[in-house]
Amino acid sequence: MMTEQVQPSMSNNTVTPNQYYGKNPGVYTPPLNCHYTQLPTVGVSDEIMKISIGKNGSVFKAITNQANVNYVWYNKESLFVEIWGPEQNLPDATKRVFDRIQKIITKVANGEIVLKNKTELIIKKENAMDMN
Repeated sequence: MMTEQVQPSMSNNTVTPNQYYGKNPGVYTPPLNCHYTQLPTVGVSDEIMKISIGKNGSVFKAITNQANVNYVWYNKESLFVEIWGPEQNLPDATKRVFDRIQKIITKVANGEIVLKNKTELIIKKENAMDMN
């Protein structure tokens, strides 16, 4: 797992610590003046990422709240999961995202999840299990 730390830039726009900034699902709106790290997902299929993220980002939203960060986003073009928030919370959020992706990969490898077979139902089932 490789992460990169980007220091916040200095400007008049400040971020409220631990406030969630992803108000519009599917719209890239990262917070300004916030610590950042990224998790590479090269080699992870789109379907595995779709299940890992959850319907309308529900799993990433839950991770955002559980890890007390501001924003988690999957960048399809660069193949990175971007995580924004307080510096001390980034490792926990990164681990949670990594563990989620690994869990789905393991379930696919074990035959518990069959890709390209009713993906929406699989996503709903997985999300229901992880949200409890």
